[in-house]
Amino acid sequence: MGAGDAFDTANVQWDRFSAKLKSLKKPLLEAGMLTKKELSARLGVSRTTIGKLRTQGRIKARICNDAGEWLYWPPKDRSSLFSGGSRIAAVGMEITRNYPTQQVRPRVFPKLGGQIA
Repeated sequence: MGAGDAFDTANVQWDRFSAKLKSLKKPLLEAGMLTKKELSARLGVSRTTIGKLRTQGRIKARICNDAGEWLYWPPKDRSSLFSGGSRIAAVGMEITRNYPTQQVRPRVFPKLGGQIA
């Protein structure tokens, strides 16, 4: 790695190792941030729901490595996560989805003599 060269994962790992630096993830975990698995267990929701709440801006999070792993600040108030215009509504510790109702029409196949499937 010379002057002006781009950083890559191997270069950063070597620099951290040679300078005896911690990864970014360790100090964030020590500061109280949680992994997706830990937060989903604490809130009683799926890991997919945690990701959706993050993309909606309802949970504060930051990326912690080049593998795309996120760490999350524990929310102060669980009820604020599931209020408002979200399609996800909390019921106790269970998450339910509210989908708009659709009318379903029977399918007609003209090649089968107009039979309805």
